[in-house]
Amino acid sequence: MRISLISRSKSIIQVINILCWIRNFRKSKWFNLDQIPRALSFYFSFKNAQLSNLKSAEKCVEQILQKIKPVSSPIEIIRVGPAFDSGYMVANIGKVDYLISGGAGKNIDFELHYASKGTIVDICDPFVKKLPNYHSNITHYKVLLEDYDVKKHKRNLWDFKDLINRELVMKTDVKMLKLDIEGSELNLLSKENVNLDKFNQIIIEIHKLDSILNYYDNIKFLNLFQNLLKFHHVIYFNANNNGFLLNFGELFIPEVFELTLLHKKYFEDSNFSKTKVSTNKSINNVNRLPIPDIFDLNSNLRIIE
Repeated sequence: MRISLISRSKSIIQVINILCWIRNFRKSKWFNLDQIPRALSFYFSFKNAQLSNLKSAEKCVEQILQKIKPVSSPIEIIRVGPAFDSGYMVANIGKVDYLISGGAGKNIDFELHYASKGTIVDICDPFVKKLPNYHSNITHYKVLLEDYDVKKHKRNLWDFKDLINRELVMKTDVKMLKLDIEGSELNLLSKENVNLDKFNQIIIEIHKLDSILNYYDNIKFLNLFQNLLKFHHVIYFNANNNGFLLNFGELFIPEVFELTLLHKKYFEDSNFSKTKVSTNKSINNVNRLPIPDIFDLNSNLRIIE
């Protein structure tokens, strides 16, 4: 009983120390109130994780970092949408016939940019009752992009098969996929039958990297990146400063980051090489400090050529 009380007292002291550290050194530039419980949750996940899970997580992060370092794009990269959050870096591939956009939120400037140029746009977001702007080329589906195995009995849901069936219905040539679906991308794109070959370009925000401590999510993340990179190269990476910078052993990775992927067919007649891309080119939240360049932080990482 005495040992249990001592252990509990130490845990309480640790929590108090963490809260004091957040208050004294990070202040509002780094933490919002809703991020404090996430920071504590991540801390205790590490504290309670088995050594085998920690080693597995570090290995998984190393493999992910090796895969996401961008290559030089054979096509000019431009920014579409707002200067900060809801704007994305894309390869200027010209006319886009069809765009599937997962996640709308309060700003759809990205989708409007393409709709105004004649692109047919399908927005999938069940949490938005009404889009902030109207355009005749934009259709809003109040559906969640997820996997039926995870969200059982969910009626307003499209899994990857539904997504591809919608893409096939459009029968268009140049297609783009944009996903900012707050973590659902892990279940949506991590199965073996995921084939992204039909999409000329993919813009995706990856969330919840802290869950790599879970063995099953660890495997899902590796499958997710395997599917993303089967037909595409990463041409742009941005650490989202609305999340934390996580530390797995000697490796650092953002909790949230954005990737732009371009189909490999655009590289067939081009010479390209591994290149360093600054993570500070695109800051999502001007009220918070930018996350340092993770490729500098992980400078000892062996990149697979």
